[in-house]
Formats: sequence, C-alpha cells, structure tokens
Amino acid sequence: MIFGGLLRHMRMELTGDEQRPRRTFVPIQPGVEVCVLRRHSGPGLTYLLRISERGISPIHGHPGGEEVYLLEGRLRIWNRTDPDGRPANDVVISAGEYFHAPPGETHGAVAEQAALLFVVAPGGLGP
Repeated sequence: MIFGGLLRHMRMELTGDEQRPRRTFVPIQPGVEVCVLRRHSGPGLTYLLRISERGISPIHGHPGGEEVYLLEGRLRIWNRTDPDGRPANDVVISAGEYFHAPPGETHGAVAEQAALLFVVAPGGLGP
C-alpha cells in the first residue's frame, strides 16, 4: 500500500485537552505531506494532503475510489488509468473544486500551485 509504511508511523499528539488530538503533517516524500484525520474500520482513510508547488504524488490506485476537495491551490491529476486499464484524460482542479476517482482508477498528481487537499479514500490506497 502506497504511503502504508509512513502512515503506520504517523502520530497524533495530544494537546492539553485530551478530547481534541492535534494532528501532525508527516512528510512522505519531498514536497508531499500527509495528515491522517481518520482511519476507517477497514483499509480506508480520511486525510489532508499538502503538496508544494511542482510537488508530485506518485501513481497509486484506489480500490474503493477516492473523493478529493481542493482547499487551496491548483492540482493536475495525471497518468490516469480507468478501472478497465484504459488511459483517461488529465483533470485539473482549483481551490473549491471536487474530484471523484471511481474504484479501480490509478493516477498521480502534480501541484501546479501549492495545494491542500481533503481526501476520503474508502478502500485505502493501493498500487
């Protein structure tokens, strides 16, 4: 699972209020940081992803699909392959826009402007 090893090492630091954990961004490669907000009961994750300008998220899969809401910046979702293995067009989203990848799609991403994403990946991430 992409990010798997690094996600296992992520930590949540507690503030003075034990009810409200403070979540930390952890670098997963140069220019890309992740902050896990919730681990689902199965392999799924809800997380924030921060990508510096020209930073690249490597090609990865989404066995359960993926929902992305771009909070800041501009992101190109590229090298897309649909669930049947056919190439798909790049998609560019800007702050305030939403993207859905169906289960089985693979893609990478590059930040055309520094980007902050809210991501829900119900089936986790895969190769």
